[in-house]
Amino acid sequence: MGRHLPPNIPDKKIEEIYRQELEKLSDGLIDQLHEFIKIIPEYCVDSAEFLVFPDEYCQGDAYIQMYFKGKKKKIDKNDKRLLAGQSLEMYSNFKSLPTLNLNAYKNINFPDLLTDLIIEWFAECWWKAGGWYYPIPVEIFGGEGFGCGEIITLTKINP
Repeated sequence: MGRHLPPNIPDKKIEEIYRQELEKLSDGLIDQLHEFIKIIPEYCVDSAEFLVFPDEYCQGDAYIQMYFKGKKKKIDKNDKRLLAGQSLEMYSNFKSLPTLNLNAYKNINFPDLLTDLIIEWFAECWWKAGGWYYPIPVEIFGGEGFGCGEIITLTKINP
């Protein structure tokens, strides 16, 4: 678990701190995505989406899940191919992010803020890893209504 932030930091500074901490994780994620992008989804996959699930209680539990979409869904835990209907946890190594007392920052909607920051950070890492040329349309947005609601297209091929 990351350091615990004191309750007297200005709200705008909180965002800056989280951006800096996410940046420290970039190289590892870019390497992971670079290897992942080499795996081509099966023909039955029409598109994919990443959903960011925030750490609602500021305990380091955020994660990014990838879902593969298509008409012929096949879910088989033993099949390592990327198939329509399949999902996989793409990233959850957020334990190093700082924690804070949410009651001390009532002006901040922490789950939405963190979701938006992770979306921006992940998109940049995806592109740096070469994801712009992934062979299917891919988008990222906040899961379960978290974040500002913006959907970011991650590939040259649009949905």
